[in-house]
Amino acid sequence: MAAGTDLAHFFLRELFGTKVAKMASTFAEYQYSEDPENDPFAAPQKSFALKNATGKTLRLVFVAYDQFEMLDSFGPLEMFAVANRLLVRQGERPCFEVMSLAEDAVTKSFGGPYFRMDQTLSSVATSSEKIDLLLLPGGIGTIREIHNPLFREAIGKLVSRSERVMTVCTGSAIVASCGLLDGRKATTNKLAFDLMSLYGPKVHWIPSARWVADGPFYTSSGVSAGTDLSLVLLREMFGSELADATARQAEYQWDLADDGTSDPFSHTIPKQTWGQVIFTRVQKAVASFVFCFGFALGYKMQITRHLI
Repeated sequence: MAAGTDLAHFFLRELFGTKVAKMASTFAEYQYSEDPENDPFAAPQKSFALKNATGKTLRLVFVAYDQFEMLDSFGPLEMFAVANRLLVRQGERPCFEVMSLAEDAVTKSFGGPYFRMDQTLSSVATSSEKIDLLLLPGGIGTIREIHNPLFREAIGKLVSRSERVMTVCTGSAIVASCGLLDGRKATTNKLAFDLMSLYGPKVHWIPSARWVADGPFYTSSGVSAGTDLSLVLLREMFGSELADATARQAEYQWDLADDGTSDPFSHTIPKQTWGQVIFTRVQKAVASFVFCFGFALGYKMQITRHLI
């Protein structure tokens, strides 16, 4: 499974050059392998008797929005699906039952494809059903949702019903903008770190971290870091053996002792010169004016690729 991401890097390099391929992988904070002969999964893998330590299937709610990042979402969801399959094969209950939500029934990703959601946010606004794990991805659409009063209200209600909240990339800035991360440690996408951190001035933002856990909140850095965090949550909620077996089944290189502090991309945070500081604050001010004004006039303010 995971080897396909390495192959995508190879095709980018072949078609558009090394510079473009490296930029794409850096943006996704993905450590690629350029050596097809280096296969740590070629040797026969050990098999273990796996158990669902909780004895039940937990409720996972995935929230999408216009221009969300696909890998933020489907990297973790695929790991949870693999864990489900491994357990079911051994006669155990699956870990998670997944439900997808968005403001609209059909939602467009940043990559282009549209996805049909199970339910809309308005349809579950009055529900009081407990959520075991809430998954919120990042993406360019984060800027819109930070200023979207309906989305922010829905997120606040969903978080209040959630045992654990997992964010990937800039998704943490949405939660932070609602004041839900005040006084807590968190991280976010490195290339957007300075802008996103402005939306949570009372948050203890950690620049050098692959992922950060503080209370019920689990925040991860850019894009592919969400896959690491999903395995960490499997380890915490269902045990190390299932997390390790899931990573091996997906052929994803992951350290079973991962504590989130090993971050090879912390150096990619742009240097904050005075000019950069001013530019970042101007970005925030302009976005706030445009989106707040637009929502006040009743527009949906969808971000299009023409505005990027």
